[in-house]
Amino acid sequence: WVTNSITLTGNADQTLSSGGTLTIAQAINKAQGNLNLNGDTAVNVDAGVTLGSGAFQSTGGTFDNSGFAITADSITINHDGAVTVGGDLLGTTLVDVRAGAGNGTDNLSILGVTVQGATVALRAGDGNGGGNTSSVSVLATTSFNGVSDFTLEQDAAIDTAASGITLALFNGGLGSSYTPTPPDSVVTGSGSTGIDVEG
Repeated sequence: WVTNSITLTGNADQTLSSGGTLTIAQAINKAQGNLNLNGDTAVNVDAGVTLGSGAFQSTGGTFDNSGFAITADSITINHDGAVTVGGDLLGTTLVDVRAGAGNGTDNLSILGVTVQGATVALRAGDGNGGGNTSSVSVLATTSFNGVSDFTLEQDAAIDTAASGITLALFNGGLGSSYTPTPPDSVVTGSGSTGIDVEG
């Protein structure tokens, strides 16, 4: 457990790791450099994480940041198990989140938060092979800000209506591109109820 509010100094990469569950119980502030979190069983971010500059990365089993924002130049969350994004992800350049990387069966849930970044990728599953049921779901109260490039990738068939992703969630609209990528299945578009998937 990280049990006290801490300020990490220096601009070198810093890693907090656990062979079990890594729980961030108090706020972390780091002015420069990257922060890497790893919990073999789980990473629970139970307090805000703010990086003045640098990348936030998290790997391991499951992930949950319910109620607490993560702010960084880039945010990469790549977990083998289920991922619950219950706090804002405030990136500048990149927000890339994957659940189910280890099995193709666990899901990514975005729970009505703000997701901000020039490039946003929401992914669920392990790609071709393995399981084929991982999916991405987004609550209608979610807001995507400043997004130019958006990627949705999941092992289950992509149905934008079922995922909950609509153009209305993108404040200021969606910039230049939307890339649906189904590693294990086919793409199905939902027209006016979701992001139109064509071509």
